[in-house]
Amino acid sequence: MRRTWRRIALERPIVRPTGALHRDREIVAGEGGARTFSAAKLKWKARLPVQGSSHGNPFQPSETRRRQRERQSEEDPTLINPHIKTLPWALRQPACTSWGKMSLRFLLLFVLIGAEAHSGEPKLALDAGAINNPQQDQIATGARGSAVVRVQILLDRAHFSCGPIDGDFGSNLQKTVTAYQNDRHLPATGVVDAATWASLNADQAPPLMSYIISEDDEAGPFVPDIPGDLMKQAALPALGYTSPLQELAERFHTTTEALQTLNPGAEFTTVGQQLMAPNAMTMPPGDAATVYVSKSESSVRAVGADGKLLGFYVATIGSDHDPLPIGDWKVEWVKRDPVFHYDSKLFWDAKKPDQTAVIQPGPNNPVGVVWIDLSKDHYGIHGTPNASLVGHATSHGCIRLTNWDALELSNMVKPGTPVTLQE
Repeated sequence: MRRTWRRIALERPIVRPTGALHRDREIVAGEGGARTFSAAKLKWKARLPVQGSSHGNPFQPSETRRRQRERQSEEDPTLINPHIKTLPWALRQPACTSWGKMSLRFLLLFVLIGAEAHSGEPKLALDAGAINNPQQDQIATGARGSAVVRVQILLDRAHFSCGPIDGDFGSNLQKTVTAYQNDRHLPATGVVDAATWASLNADQAPPLMSYIISEDDEAGPFVPDIPGDLMKQAALPALGYTSPLQELAERFHTTTEALQTLNPGAEFTTVGQQLMAPNAMTMPPGDAATVYVSKSESSVRAVGADGKLLGFYVATIGSDHDPLPIGDWKVEWVKRDPVFHYDSKLFWDAKKPDQTAVIQPGPNNPVGVVWIDLSKDHYGIHGTPNASLVGHATSHGCIRLTNWDALELSNMVKPGTPVTLQE
């Protein structure tokens, strides 16, 4: 059945998928499943006339209603319709008799209403008592909230990292649960069932801890506005945390949203403020004899000399343009708080092929707080300033972990440690 994007937008709700990253895209759902279209394409297509219609706009108001609307707009120039006085200012304009402008206005109205009604997940709700409670029901992909936070903390303490502790049961957590189940000889379902809860709950330390903000936490220096442009980043003396909140969230392996939700009303810029935070900090589990990087699983595994799995970390690994260099390599050296040397000749998507820059250390440096150099030129395992994108994005060939996972791994390897990159 032939339809234009305009009619699809009017007839089908716009929704965002759980656990997916679509910053500049919308999901148009309806007959035949869900399809992804860029917002720019949707707006451009909306200007086309309806295919298969000889009557022009099917939503065109009658001449009587147009005159009535014009009279209303003279009385109140912010009205499009007497029933929608609470629309955003940009849409509350006088009615237009031009079909092109009217149709676009109706499209934007329906898109906004659909986006508001289907804006995605509800706001994260967390309860400290529920997180500390070992009696939990089975949970699986799509779950959100306190039980998910408990699982993420217990897995993190067992050195199975799904990325940030954020209360969302997405693909990263599913693969981490599966890896844990395989290691513990449990049915590998990716679902946190009774047997998996029992295994995790053998760790009886409280999942949450009390923490008081210190003067050191507030000392900085902080960099509130970090530009995305690398040339502008090169002008900064350091790539520090943007705020005490970001610093504390990273320390406790969580997100700023989750930490704020755990501490409603807390002032993260106040020395002496008491917080509840994930009790996720542990010592490295031992020396790694071999590191395995899996392209298909988007993961890094550290294995001991006895073959025991010491740590599992979700990772961002390469891309179609910069695939993972499959093969056997080794660690050359480890550098904490690295300086990032940017050379546009090494990046296929660089806009200017002759740019170079030196970007100073810091947790918001493009390679995060540590670089583990590999014997393959220009490749390494490193941190990232965007922990929430780990496992969901692509890289220029390197292996990207959260800053805290990269730090843990850096304490487990040394020059000469074998690193196998595999499909």
